[in-house]
Amino acid sequence: MGAAETFIVEKSTIEPTAAAADYTISYNVTMKDGSALPDFITYVDSPDFKFTLDSSDNADAGTYDILVTCIATGSNGATTKTTDDF
Repeated sequence: MGAAETFIVEKSTIEPTAAAADYTISYNVTMKDGSALPDFITYVDSPDFKFTLDSSDNADAGTYDILVTCIATGSNGATTKTTDDF
């Protein structure tokens, strides 16, 4: 792959629009099949998701389907879950 590649996903694309101010938001990031991200794919989630693919091994070149799950939990215990893949 050579040089590191970075892409950004805005949180607004995954957060549920119905989540009220008293909701706690948590995220889970995996490969689309539910497996862990490979070591050469890292991310930070503040303020938006910033993914970095950094590998010097050409064997890692390809397409990767990443799944982001957002869970909004209200103070009353109600939850809303949304997912999106990139």
